[in-house]
Amino acid sequence: MTSVLASTSPRRISIAPLVAWGTTLVAGALTNRLFGLSCPFHEVTGLDCPACGGTRAIASLLQGRFVAALHYNALALALGLLAVPYLLLWKMGWTVPAGWKESWLWQHRVALVVSGLLLWTVLRNLPGFTWFNTDWAHS
Repeated sequence: MTSVLASTSPRRISIAPLVAWGTTLVAGALTNRLFGLSCPFHEVTGLDCPACGGTRAIASLLQGRFVAALHYNALALALGLLAVPYLLLWKMGWTVPAGWKESWLWQHRVALVVSGLLLWTVLRNLPGFTWFNTDWAHS
């Protein structure tokens, strides 16, 4: 009798978070270009959300303005730069090693990402951290 839990097929890493992030950036860029709308969170609170400035950061990077990209949204830039090798490895058939799946970091990855986004949101909105908010060019 074989166990239902045993599987010989490798599990692929889900690219759903990357697709969602990319779709959000594209939708934000199109919404802003077509309708002149900005981030609803920023409009209501006056604060930068974790993604605020992400589209401008990627656009600045594509124009070769790396420092400006860091100013607009360092987190979006870092995630964007990490996405490229991740997608290449995934396309080449890379899967998460079994040892990683058993690690504390892997098991708590969602909580860590949410905590990181909350920390980034708080830090970039503190008065002393104006270098990382989207209004840096206007200060």
